[in-house]
Amino acid sequence: PEITLSYVANIEIAGRIAQAIQDQWRKVLGIRNITLLSREYTTHYSCLTNKDFDLGLTNWTTFVFDPIFILNDFKDKTLPMNKTNWEHPRYKKLLDLSDHSLDQTKRQAFLKEAEELLIDEVPLIPISSLKKRFAKNPHLKGVILSKLQFVDFKSACFDIESKKEVGFHEEFD
Repeated sequence: PEITLSYVANIEIAGRIAQAIQDQWRKVLGIRNITLLSREYTTHYSCLTNKDFDLGLTNWTTFVFDPIFILNDFKDKTLPMNKTNWEHPRYKKLLDLSDHSLDQTKRQAFLKEAEELLIDEVPLIPISSLKKRFAKNPHLKGVILSKLQFVDFKSACFDIESKKEVGFHEEFD
């Protein structure tokens, strides 16, 4: 059967990842009948939400350094972020147990077991992890880069003394 991999048009990295998947599946798995379908953003996500796709390339990110924020997306197949139509009673139970556990060691064990179940059931295939890059002036101090790759400038300032040493004092006069 023909397999269609859809992705968002006008996002260069999405097109490059889709092409790499197609190439690798042909070379490594011998799957020759994979077609790439580039769609406008709204159309693509509408099709994913309506379960109108074979394979759909998307990305996930979290804003909180806690696995529950990603794992919860797959708790119930009716949730808006769950494009996979997958749910599992044991998975739901593990997430509920983690929500009600005050013992952090037990909570992490429940979340780890839920993650392992999600991986074993394979409703999604993690393809890649993107990293953010940024350039920083070496004289800018106090910049914080979080584990989630967010840049926090609230305590940032230029080190005037080091700038004066290399002849940039005019900016501060």
